[in-house]
Amino acid sequence: MRTLLGGITLLAVLLPNGWMDASKMQTQKLQHGSSIIVSVRVTPDGKQFVSASTDGTVIMWNAQTGKRLWQVDLDEKPKTKERYTISQILGMDLSPDGNTVAVSYSRSRVISNRLEGKSEYRIGLLNARDGLERQALLGHTALIGRVAFSHDGRLLVSESADNTARLWNIETGRQLLSINMKERGAAVAFSPDGKLIALATQPIYGVPPQPIVGLYDVQSGQMVRNFPRRKSNVNDLAFSPDGRILAIASDDLSGAQIDLWELSAQEPTRTITDHQKDITTISFSANGRLLASGELRGGRGVVVVRDLTTDRQPQIYKLAAGVSAIDFSPNGTRLVVGTEEGQITLLSLQIQ
Repeated sequence: MRTLLGGITLLAVLLPNGWMDASKMQTQKLQHGSSIIVSVRVTPDGKQFVSASTDGTVIMWNAQTGKRLWQVDLDEKPKTKERYTISQILGMDLSPDGNTVAVSYSRSRVISNRLEGKSEYRIGLLNARDGLERQALLGHTALIGRVAFSHDGRLLVSESADNTARLWNIETGRQLLSINMKERGAAVAFSPDGKLIALATQPIYGVPPQPIVGLYDVQSGQMVRNFPRRKSNVNDLAFSPDGRILAIASDDLSGAQIDLWELSAQEPTRTITDHQKDITTISFSANGRLLASGELRGGRGVVVVRDLTTDRQPQIYKLAAGVSAIDFSPNGTRLVVGTEEGQITLLSLQIQ
């Protein structure tokens, strides 16, 4: 990851009020497809990154040249005009060693232009060298959303619309525990020490709101604390690299915010309100100094990058399409940004 985009110089043009127009500073804009990019992840050596789209495709890219190293379509083979499958990806993560891509997806069968039978809900474990699926984790009974690896890469957690979060052993493919929730899953994150799972849910229409984010013990599956609801919808979660802070991105009709919580605190340490609405994704840099977030604003995208150690104004980047996924390079100087229109933008950050 330290050599991500090495050799590529991105020129920034400062605009009024601290804005930077990404279209004027990028030397490469990659096109995954035309559907939403649900996740992007940079490999540990920074030489490659992987992107996953709702259209059921996963692509591994050379980060320096922008060339596709491999591409897979999760639909079953063979396909005919009379019989084929439709796969939809909703979540993806890369193992910390860079060897495994975990993809959550649904698969529906079409026969003679009609959906047949029930959809399958799967987590595919792909070999990061060639994209081939070596194992599928089965058990969820509705759409599976986000997935996240533990820091040692041995465990994977998934959240689902079936009102459960499930913990999996990657080596055996065995489900270790299932956490029952009162609401459908919305976001999930592993603590860096692997002892806790942060799990966000979304309220069910007509049901009084419950605490929307809980911390769960990995060994027992029991909730050890919850965080009070501050906005109706939680869109993403992220632990700081030292595990001391949980960032919660949320919004409702009154606006959007990111709350930074110390894990034992009763109130947020800090609340960030520099987004207008619709925060879609957040990410910490590897050293914990920077926090990046993406937004969908009026059909266009906004990326905000803050230095949490200073009071300086954040850097704000404009993109042509709404932001749906982000990931830092390991040295924190660059971002890979996925959009709702299938584009991938490579940003060089103007952080001193």
